[in-house]
Amino acid sequence: AHEEHAGNTRVFDVEQEFTPVSLSTGVVWDFAPSYNLGLSVSRSERAPSVSELLSFGPHIGTGTYEVGALFDIHEDGHFGLSEQALDLETA
Repeated sequence: AHEEHAGNTRVFDVEQEFTPVSLSTGVVWDFAPSYNLGLSVSRSERAPSVSELLSFGPHIGTGTYEVGALFDIHEDGHFGLSEQALDLETA
C-alpha cells in the first residue's frame, strides 16, 4: 500500500544561500604607432556545487572520506598588464 504525506520531506536540515558576484574591467592604450599597453583586473566568486555541499562518506576513487556542507564562496582575483607591438598591415 502507498501512503501519501502532505508537505515536503527534508533529508538534510541545512539551508545555505549563496550570492556569488563576478566583476572585470580592462583598458587598452595605443601609446605609439603600432604599440599598445593593456591592463585588466578581475575578481570572481563561485558558489560550491551540490556534490561539494552534500558529499558525506568515503570516496572510493580517491580513497578519502569527504564531509560536505563546510564550503563557502570561492574567491579568485587576477591582475594583468601586457605590452604588445602590432605588425603594420598594408593592402
